[in-house]
Parts: sequence; C-alpha cells; structure tokens
Amino acid sequence: MKPSVYLQLLDSSLRYLAVHPRNHTVLDRGEVVFEAAILSDRQISNRPLVEARLDALVREKKWRQAKAHLLLMDDFVVIKEEAVPPQLKPEEVQNYLKLQMNDTIRIPFDDPVFEYEILEAGANEIKVVLVAYPGEFIEEYKKILKAARLKAEVADVSCLSLYRLADEQGLISRDEGSHTLILQLDPYSMNMSMFHRDQPTFSRDSLSELLEEMWVQGKDASWHWRHQDVDQDQMLKEQIDEIDRFISFYSNTFLGESDQISQFILAGSYPDLGHAKSLLEQHFNLEPQLLALPEGLDQSYASLYGLSLKKKTRSGQQKKALKQQAKQRKQADKQQGKQLKQKKKVKVEVQEEVADD
Repeated sequence: MKPSVYLQLLDSSLRYLAVHPRNHTVLDRGEVVFEAAILSDRQISNRPLVEARLDALVREKKWRQAKAHLLLMDDFVVIKEEAVPPQLKPEEVQNYLKLQMNDTIRIPFDDPVFEYEILEAGANEIKVVLVAYPGEFIEEYKKILKAARLKAEVADVSCLSLYRLADEQGLISRDEGSHTLILQLDPYSMNMSMFHRDQPTFSRDSLSELLEEMWVQGKDASWHWRHQDVDQDQMLKEQIDEIDRFISFYSNTFLGESDQISQFILAGSYPDLGHAKSLLEQHFNLEPQLLALPEGLDQSYASLYGLSLKKKTRSGQQKKALKQQAKQRKQADKQQGKQLKQKKKVKVEVQEEVADD
C-alpha cells in the first residue's frame, strides 16, 4: 500500500512526511536541500530543479502514484468571513460562492481556488469563513506533482494545519472572549496568526533579509549561525519585539473589554525552539505551548503533521448544520402559515359578528 505523502516547499529545500493511510503512523520524513534557491518573492522560480529533485525522491522512495498533499505559502492566502443566503441547500453553497467571487466577494487576485467552513447557520444568513488562494499557483503545484507521477489530493496553509493539530490535542478554547495566537518561528521568517472561536481573524508574515544573511542551511537540513560576532539572542529578541507589536495591534483592534489571548501555540523550524520558548515566556505573561508530535518527529514537521489530519471531503458537521438550518426555516414557515391562517379565521369571525349586529 502506498503511503500518503505530505510536502512543503521552502526557500531552498523540500520537506516531506510519509504517513500510513490507515493507521496514521509516520513512515518516513526528511528534507531535501537544493543547490540553489527555488523561491523568489515566495513564488517558485526554478521549477525544473524542483521537478527533477522531487522525481528523484519519488523514485527512491517508490512513491509513484501515491496521493500527495501540499502545504501552500501562507503569504498569498486570503481568509475572510462572508454571509450567504439562508435558503441555500448544502450542495448550493459552493456554487453560490463561486458565482460571487470577485463580484460581491472581493479577492485581490483572479481565478481563486477556495474552500469554506460554516461558522453559523441563522435564520437570516449563513456565515462562512472563506479561504482563497491564487488559482495559477495551485495549477503550478499540480503540474509539479504530476511530473513526479504523484496524485494531487489536498492542499492547505500551515497556520490552519497547526490550528487543526492544536485543536485535536485539546489546546484550543472556544469561549466567547478567548483568542488563540499561533506563531510559526523559522530562522529568518515567521507567521503570526490569530483565531477566535475556530475562525482565523488576522494574520501577518514577516521575513528579515538581515536574518537571512545570518543563517546558513547545511546539506543535512540543519541550520547554523554564520556570524559569531553578532549576538544571536539579540536578533531573536528583535523578532520578539515584532511579535509584541503584532499582539498590541491585535489587542487594540480586535479584542473586546472582556476578551483575552488565552492560548499561545509555538511551532516552526527555528533551530533551538525550546530556547526561543523560554525567551518568549519571559517576555509575555502567557506561556507558549509546543505541539505534541509522534516520537522522533521534529517540531519543524508540525504543520505537515497537521496537514495529515485534514479531511478531503467537506465535514458532515457542516452539512448537518445546513440541513438543521433548513429544517428550522421550514418549521418557521409552517408556523407562520398557521398563524396567518388563524388570523384570517379570526378576522372572518369578527366580520360575521359585526354583520349580525
């Protein structure tokens, strides 16, 4: 049986994870480091190199025709809340969103590929959270997978994959005033994403060109600090100051009087994530939580492991919510019809009494 393969393209490497499709055990993991950068402005700039190295990896691992799942770049994702008409049937929501894309629903790129999750099904509207990504990038990823004879299955972004993993481990609170920060800390970049009641609310990516010059990645995928005359901790503290500014902005913009950031999830490929956790804990009142991973799996694989928890089909819970909402609307219409019928009956009786008088 072929494993399920999970892939993540980075600036100059390809990280992979192979998982048993039935019992979900980790079968293999690794990171292929390229001779040259494969991304420019967070887009693939050397596709032939990626295809050649991925094809060689697939041949070596005997993954031909395996189902492949891909983590997309967080930089280009658009996450926003939208409302759709309450009379829509479950199977109609996807088509409605597609018709409204770049019309009443504004997305900053053409031909987006999107998914949605139902937040609330009310009497007046169905609230959904929409996750959209440039379609041209998705097509390019599909071509790369096809060239390596892999079957493109599912794609997602890392912040959502990490949230899914944190939720499975019971680290997420759904209280009304509770907000969650997920921080992905890498050697010279980071992603800060906020969630509230299962909804992504705000996200920011940060990449430091100065830090990029400070780190070098070896062929074994390990990271090394280049400049011994530069204080590594001081540079990390500057990143922490940026996180502080992000939290301050979010608190002033999104938090109500009784709201608070009650969960702080830390992940990423920073070489000493435990040390970074200690510095973060000293700076903030909230202790960062590391995600539990299968034995032997490094924290840099957390987002890939979270991706492995994603279901291909839309959850039955969503469909159930829509069906329940439709049932409630039907019952309300029926009750309203009875009330109108009763009012007409009373009106007729009153008119007859007046006529008799």
